[in-house]
Amino acid sequence: MIISLGKRKYRLDKIPAIPAKELLDKSLTNELSALRSYVFVQDKGDWLPLSDDTTVVELVDDWEVLTQLELKSYEYNYGFLSTWKTATVPPSMSAKFKAVESKYVDPVVTALVSNNLASYKELRDDYSLEEAFKLLDILTVTKINEHKAQEAT
Repeated sequence: MIISLGKRKYRLDKIPAIPAKELLDKSLTNELSALRSYVFVQDKGDWLPLSDDTTVVELVDDWEVLTQLELKSYEYNYGFLSTWKTATVPPSMSAKFKAVESKYVDPVVTALVSNNLASYKELRDDYSLEEAFKLLDILTVTKINEHKAQEAT
C-alpha cells in the first residue's frame, strides 16, 4: 500500500504470517518500531526500509509522521483482528481430543502445515497473517463439520 505523508511517499508491506505472528506474540502494541522493517520511504526512485535509524532521521519529516506510519502499518497488518470472530468448537469435540503442541513452532503454523493448507515456506514468506487466520478458520470449520458428521452416525 502506497501512502503520502508530509513531503514523501511511503510503502507499507504486508508482513508474512510467521514473522507477523511472532511480533504479535511479543506484545507488539507496546513496541510499534518493530514494524519499521515493513515500511519503506521513497527516495530518488528507490524504496528504502525504515529499519535503519539513519534512514529514519534523514528521510522521515518528524516523529509525528513516523508515529502515523507505525500506526498505519499496524492497522494494515493487524486491523482485521479487531473484528475477527473464531468458530466455536463444540465442548464434545474439545473433550475428546487434546493436541500435542510443538515446542518450536507456533500452533497456527503447525495446524496449517500438518493439514496441508500451507507450507512452512509460504507462511514464512508469502501469506499474510490474515490469510493464515482465514486458512485456520477453514481448517477449524472443516474439523467441526467432520466431528458433527461423526456424531450423527
